[in-house]
Amino acid sequence: MLGLMILVVAGFGAPLRAADRNIDESRIPELKAAILFKITTFVSWTDAVLPPSGGEIRLGLICDDCCTPAFFALRGQRIQGRTLEVVTFDSLSQVRGCQLLYTCEGEPGGGNAEGLVEFLADTEGVLTFGDGELFNAQGGMIHLGLDAEDRMSFTVNRAAVNRGGLRLSSRLLRLAKLYEEEAR
Repeated sequence: MLGLMILVVAGFGAPLRAADRNIDESRIPELKAAILFKITTFVSWTDAVLPPSGGEIRLGLICDDCCTPAFFALRGQRIQGRTLEVVTFDSLSQVRGCQLLYTCEGEPGGGNAEGLVEFLADTEGVLTFGDGELFNAQGGMIHLGLDAEDRMSFTVNRAAVNRGGLRLSSRLLRLAKLYEEEAR
């Protein structure tokens, strides 16, 4: 996992093609976990949301079993002076005390982001990631997935990020695809 994370960090912003890099598709969850971790270095939370320095940042997972080992491998890593803790949930209604949330396609808040909009309306300071095609359209903040050319990419819904009280670095936004919400 560390070697893969170094590959992603060293080439952050460079296209990651499974075919070009000989990356086995079974390693895609590891790539997503590494990208999520790297993205956290470009996020600003409010002081009210983050625990004191030395505390824990919690990553909540609503995922199937094939994705969770990749994210659990991040446990103990440091994010902005805090230790990353990883916890799993069965549904959005259980999510409490997290600064990060990852939902897999087909899981609540993932591909059919049912309930995600309501969850986000009642929550502030939780950076949401998902891999379902409709994730950004349903109010999710950062979609992780393969683009049309089978490159790992991420798409940011800036309006959702702003509603969540978060700020993303302009350096990160230059690397991202941007999702624009339709006027409501």
